[in-house]
Amino acid sequence: MFEPSASSARGLAAQAYSKKDYSKAISYFKEAVSLETDNIEKAKSQQKLAVIYHEMRNYSQSRAAAQAAINYNPKSSDSYILIAVLYAENNSAISSDAIIQMTAFWAAVDKLERAKAVNPACASTVNKMIATYKEYFPPAPELFMRNIKNGDSYTVPGWINEKTTVRAK
Repeated sequence: MFEPSASSARGLAAQAYSKKDYSKAISYFKEAVSLETDNIEKAKSQQKLAVIYHEMRNYSQSRAAAQAAINYNPKSSDSYILIAVLYAENNSAISSDAIIQMTAFWAAVDKLERAKAVNPACASTVNKMIATYKEYFPPAPELFMRNIKNGDSYTVPGWINEKTTVRAK
């Protein structure tokens, strides 16, 4: 008689993922999370779910899985980095205004800074991403025209819906 285990579920998930059978992989990773008792392992499975959802372009599900990984393991820098990538890749979904779309990069940089804080070993990679993302910050005159002031608190709209600090390029 086969007893399901978190380890066997992860193995089946990995097999399904390698075959790009995402629905099976998702199902098995969810099963792995439910059977697992170790939070670090739960975080790893949640992170893998986040990656699958990202590949499927399901940004909100990907963020939810990455956030769950962080809840299981607050030092999950990969999860913070993935959330930053999601914000940057899908910034156009938050507004029809191109300048407001750029505010997603503020939230992305916040996540990258958090990744560095929880895992200084990722600083080199993250610093390069931050430098790139800062290039997409909205220009000060455009923010001024929208009555958005540098240094103020700002909630990035749309599916991101996160509070951040205004930073002009």
